[in-house]
Amino acid sequence: MIIIGEKLNSSISKAYEVIQSRNEPAIIKIAKAQVEHGADYLDVNTAMLVDEAEALLWAVRTITQAVDCPIMVDTPNPDAARYLYENVDLENSIINSISLEPDRFEGMVELALKYDTGVVAMPISPAGMPSNAEERIANSKELIAKFGERGISHDRIYVDVIAEAAGASWEAPHASIQTARALRSEYPDLHITAGVSNVSYGLPERGILNRAYLCCLMANGMDSCIINPLNTNTMLQLRACEAMLGQDEYCMEYITACRSAEDEDEI
Repeated sequence: MIIIGEKLNSSISKAYEVIQSRNEPAIIKIAKAQVEHGADYLDVNTAMLVDEAEALLWAVRTITQAVDCPIMVDTPNPDAARYLYENVDLENSIINSISLEPDRFEGMVELALKYDTGVVAMPISPAGMPSNAEERIANSKELIAKFGERGISHDRIYVDVIAEAAGASWEAPHASIQTARALRSEYPDLHITAGVSNVSYGLPERGILNRAYLCCLMANGMDSCIINPLNTNTMLQLRACEAMLGQDEYCMEYITACRSAEDEDEI
């Protein structure tokens, strides 16, 4: 499982404050903690700030000078992403995200090709958010085909199956699970991802829902997730799912996670 740390997103109040105030020690602390707890990538989003492009450049430059971990550049704005890539050398980065909206698609694909990045495919069309699994799957296939025409291989594509709040759209989580299953069946080399914690927004006991959703998606082919790696219970559940799905030889990752949690007195 490719783990993408979610804690440097400007929609989170603490991250917003840290980035807005350009608090270097604080942003490095958040980044390092996520890596130490298992993050393979760090998602960095500054879209909530007025000076998004400058804030994104500051955040990514500060993090990459202090932490050895690739970045997921999280912005809907091709200009902000371009400004970042023109000023910072990033290896093994991922652009999050590219949709079927023409301006966004062309602007982001240009950067992905120029800087050899991975891409998050967000199956949203000019008509808007897909309302069911069929639309998600159709939009995903169209994006995958368009990427292929531009020379972007399946192993560089991360399709976001769109995690929506179950409290607002109770059928949406199942639609995303169906999407993951269909795409995994047809595209074995494709990456499938989701911002898992979105599913529980506005509902009680959010952690229970997040972990249930994570397991369902993993069982249906998701191999990448945007989560909080600092949440011990989430990480334990992820490692347990890997063990049950035959993805953890002799359950060693699960055993290591349990020992780590015991050391922190969290189980």
